[in-house]
Amino acid sequence: MKDITPQKEIIPLKEKVVSENEGLGAKVGGLGGRLEATLVDAINKDGNLVNDVINERIDTETKGILKDFSFGSTDFSGAVKAGDITWNISTGAITGGSGVVLFRGGIIGASAGVSTFSINATTGAATFAGTLSAPTGNIGGFTINSDNIIDTANSFGLASTISGGNDVRFWAGATFANRNSATFRIYENGDVVASSITLTGYVATGGAASDVNTYGTTINGGKITTGTITADKIITSTLSAIAADLGTITAGAITGITITGGTIRTAASGKRVEMLGSANTFTSYDSAGTKRMDLDSEVLAFYNSSGTAIGSIYADAATSNLLISTNPTNSSIYISGKGTGVVSLSIGTDNYFYLSGTNTNIVSAKNFVSVGTVSIGESSNPWSDIYTYDIWADKLQNISGANVIDLNLSGRIATNQMFGPSSAAGASLGDATYYWNDVSYKTLTDRGCLGWFDEGVELQDGRVVSDIQALKEIKKHETKKTVYGKPMLDYKTLPKSVYKPADRKGILIERKNGEPIEGQDGAETTALISIMLGAIKELSQEVDNLKTLIKVKNVV
Repeated sequence: MKDITPQKEIIPLKEKVVSENEGLGAKVGGLGGRLEATLVDAINKDGNLVNDVINERIDTETKGILKDFSFGSTDFSGAVKAGDITWNISTGAITGGSGVVLFRGGIIGASAGVSTFSINATTGAATFAGTLSAPTGNIGGFTINSDNIIDTANSFGLASTISGGNDVRFWAGATFANRNSATFRIYENGDVVASSITLTGYVATGGAASDVNTYGTTINGGKITTGTITADKIITSTLSAIAADLGTITAGAITGITITGGTIRTAASGKRVEMLGSANTFTSYDSAGTKRMDLDSEVLAFYNSSGTAIGSIYADAATSNLLISTNPTNSSIYISGKGTGVVSLSIGTDNYFYLSGTNTNIVSAKNFVSVGTVSIGESSNPWSDIYTYDIWADKLQNISGANVIDLNLSGRIATNQMFGPSSAAGASLGDATYYWNDVSYKTLTDRGCLGWFDEGVELQDGRVVSDIQALKEIKKHETKKTVYGKPMLDYKTLPKSVYKPADRKGILIERKNGEPIEGQDGAETTALISIMLGAIKELSQEVDNLKTLIKVKNVV
């Protein structure tokens, strides 16, 4: 031990053996010649060492240890520690030892240089390597109870209750008391109950994925809602209300869904029908795999056994017509019937329209309309018979073209040959209702209808009179007039052979007040002319008789 025995004489301070300008150390042994000012700064300006350092700084009276004690603010050198724990003073990272350190970065506990717990002073984050135990409390909006952790609303949580059965360990959609009936719950044996599940991911490999890939997994539920289901096979009785990208579908019936894109086909090769999403076509193939028909937008195209296009049916957007075309252009279009009396309807390479076979009749309730100059039949292939209500045409002509009826010749119908019935007296022109207004002609030739009435003319009342008397019996009509304004003859007073009461196809038309309710009574002009000829002969005979009588009188 160092000898601290004073080397100078000790005298009372009150005798002021030390001057104000002389250091106390010069007089007091052991102070090393320190100036008084140095001691004053170190102790206190009031000389109160005990009150200032011990009572104020250490504060033993209130047991407030290290009041106003400050660590370093730029590094981790200032600290309070327990144990032999060490750390990096620049980063605060533990470097060794065991114990607890308190510095500006927070509090860290360590064992053999490894952190066991820490509380970060800046972020408030706490990390514990051991077990954190709290029988009750609150954390992050959850309440910790003795056997459960639930949210503040008591609508979902975790339970550690042990009842001896298959307890619910996690639930949502119900209170803790009603967790056994929650819409979503997981039991301790792994069972999951949910009213709806939406899956956005998938099981990658191994474990459950292996079970799924070998078709060992079974999902029983009312509905599966997910973004994507990837599987080699889905076996179901009903697959509905989905949008799916499926490889191979084997099903009894697929109804009520929309399939967009991809290829739908009845077979992978050979005879089949395909609907190709990328090309938007519907195509059929024969047993050799050759395309025979496809539907592309508005065109239905046909191909031969070599796959060469032979024709199509399509809608003409410009004219709104349905068109049938051939390819190449020298092909024919045939419409054939089957069974007895086969009918073949064709458009040949010469662009003519042909109907061949037995019983080849065309029955239509609509019109045949041509675009441009189109003929029906030709001289070497004429139609047998045409039965129609209306013919809209400019001309009618025979096969050779020698006989023509022109229906549009300066507003009239004209013919270059005789216009007559198919047989003698085989047809009539007009009737009592529909008769010609005016007939202009050069000659009118009777064929066997002028008669001989020299034996007398029978009247309507049954009397037989002479030709002259028969003409005298004709009266005028009381009311009717001719087209030229004169009173019309009363046809009912005409001789019986002349009078033609109004009829329709041989059946008399009903009459009212002696007149037909429609049409007109008529007069058979050849009979009338015959009677007039007879009357002329009678008058001629009377003239001859008068001449003879006059001659006799002159002689006498």
